This record gives sequence, structure tokens and C-alpha cells, in this order.
Amino acid sequence: MKLAQIVPPQWAQLYPQGDYRMVLAHWLDAYPRYADAMRSKTAYVIVDNGLFEGAQVSMEKLNEACLRVGADEVVLPDAHGDPGETLKISWDALGKLKVKRVMFVPQGSTAEQWYLCLDAWVTKWVGSRWKDAYELALGITSLRTGEGKREAQVGTRAELLRTAAQKYPQFPLHLLGASTPEVLCNVELPLALELGVRGLDTSTAYALGAAGKLLIPQEPKEFLKSPKHYDTLTTDQRRLPFLNQRILSEWALAPSYGDMLPTFWIRQTAKNWETYYAQGFAKLSAMMIACGMPKGRYATLTIRRKEQYVRPLGMLEKARPEEEVIKI
Repeated sequence: MKLAQIVPPQWAQLYPQGDYRMVLAHWLDAYPRYADAMRSKTAYVIVDNGLFEGAQVSMEKLNEACLRVGADEVVLPDAHGDPGETLKISWDALGKLKVKRVMFVPQGSTAEQWYLCLDAWVTKWVGSRWKDAYELALGITSLRTGEGKREAQVGTRAELLRTAAQKYPQFPLHLLGASTPEVLCNVELPLALELGVRGLDTSTAYALGAAGKLLIPQEPKEFLKSPKHYDTLTTDQRRLPFLNQRILSEWALAPSYGDMLPTFWIRQTAKNWETYYAQGFAKLSAMMIACGMPKGRYATLTIRRKEQYVRPLGMLEKARPEEEVIKI
């Protein structure tokens, strides 16, 4: 599964963007260099309409954004929890968008509303001329708490995803945003891998890292704030997102890692700042500090003098008999 890791626009050139990218259209005017960081001849670039951030752009701006970054796909306009309005404004956008691929996002505050929205769109799509003009993908988001409300009903997306994949296997699926780290790691990512979901976009790794928090399943969700909030960051706030992004990338391949961080993830991330860290000479604690990991107690397992993993320990949690405790 492809992963698009979202970071604030002023930092987009610092963090690796990979071959699957999600561009937030409303950031482009305020941060001109953002377009340079996100444009790519080899990556698959999707432009988002900005609804979740409360900044859904006009059709003119959406087309302009697609042109500026060379978009391969665009997320059609939608409305939080409102299936009727979503169907209307998404359909009205067809013919006006100058890209080859579009993503429709079913909306609803109940499962019944969401399924009716999805079915109505597909039924209309397959009988229209637009199916020959565009390629269609489906963007899967959680149920909303009400019409026009951004707040998600956490834990509702898995069943929506499974139903969409089973009913309409001909359309690529994309997960829009991430739930809590626990639901993402233990429910949504395993299901997405099972169903062959094309991709996921999320700012979770960056938002947690910039807040000084390690990406582990038990950590509460951290929403990305306004870009201005990230204008001035400490060294640790800049470095920890690199490690969190590595963790999330590995979760996308094998979510069973949970809160265990293989030490080679830490070593490979730390070598961004100290080349010799990749050679195995430095202490594990030094590499953890270099990555900006939060201060605290960690358990580590060593086999034949080689560290295997570290995991954070709770305030009163004890290490397992085979583990050692290190502090940073």
C-alpha cells in the first residue's frame, strides 16, 4: 500500500515525499515553494480540495493547483456528513476538472446514508459519459457526527472500507486521513492490506513528532495545526517526525510491529545527522537522543550482543524478564 505523509508546507522540502503524494490545494498560494517540493515527474500526485482543514477551494483554484503540481488525480468537492450535497457538488465538478483521474468521497452520518451515497454515485457514473472521460477512485473517510460536522465517528471506517471493496472492486480505494494510532495500526492497516487498498494519506507521524510524541498505538491522535504553528521548531521537533514517518512506513507493510521499534529503524534514522551511527559503534541511547525521541524509560532486548528493539515503558510498567531498561 502506498503512503502519502503530509507535513506543513514550509517543511515539505526537508522531509522525503516518496512516490505517492497528497497536496493540499489551499496551501499553495501562501507557500509558493510548497509546489516545488510536491511536484514530481515520477511520483503519483493527488490534489486534495481542503475540506477537512476547513478551506475547500473553488473550482478555479482546484484546477490551478492541479496544474501547478502536475496532478495525476484530484479529490472531488464534498461536504462533511451530507450525502446529498456531496453528490451534487461532486457531479457538478465533472467536466470542469482538467485531470484524467478523480476521487469521489462518499459522505454520511450513518452507515445507511453512506452506502446510499456510494451506490447512487456509482450507478450514475456507470451510465454517464464521464466514465469515458475520467478514471474513478473512491476515497474512504469515517462517518461524521452529523451533517456539516468535521468530527469523525472513530472506528466506523473499517466496515465502510470492506463494503466498498467488496461491492466495487473495479475502483481503486484510498484512505483519507488516519484514525487514532491504535485503530490505524490494529484495525485499518491490516484490513487495508487484506483488501489491496491503493493508498493512505495522513499527517499523523509529523503531528505527533512535532508535539514531541513517539508514534505508538497507545498514543492519542494529534491533529495537524495551522502551518504557522510550526514556523519555529526545536531540533527534536524537527527530527522526531523523521522517525515517526519511518515507523508509519513500516506499519503500512506490517502493522504487527505495534509499539516495538527495531533498533535498525533508529540507527538508519539517526544517520541522517551522524554518519557513523550507521556503523554500529554508537550507544543505542545516543541514537535515540539524536532522533529526538521523548525522554523516559525504554525496554530493549539484546540477543548475542545485538540490540533487537526498543519500546517505551509506562510510568509504572516493568520490563519483561528478558529485557533491559535504558533511560534517555
